[in-house]
Amino acid sequence: MSQGHSQDALTGTWNFRVIGPDGSSDTYGTFTVRPDCSFRSELVTSVSNEVRTVILQGLVRIRYGFLVETTTNVLPQWTPGAKRGALPLGGTTSRTRIIRLDEHELVLETNQFDSVLYRKVMQ
Repeated sequence: MSQGHSQDALTGTWNFRVIGPDGSSDTYGTFTVRPDCSFRSELVTSVSNEVRTVILQGLVRIRYGFLVETTTNVLPQWTPGAKRGALPLGGTTSRTRIIRLDEHELVLETNQFDSVLYRKVMQ
């Protein structure tokens, strides 16, 4: 772990909310990280008067100032099971730059939303 970002500081449950730059979407949810580095995100997005819920699961690590998520399971709740897409073997991995991480806040830099603030609600 470099740049002072501790994997231990990431453990817990975080709340977040993101509104699309054009105001057309509003997403909120929780991001829970366990001590074994597994995560579960529950997202609720409002788009064009439709509410969509999705659950993401996988592994998360901090590497060289980036949050590295490997998503291994995606469960969209608004589509029938037969129409849900499968992830590639091993999942999909994304990297997001950490702007700040302490015991209360996690701020990530994103391409679409500039930055996203997560607030810790539970250890």
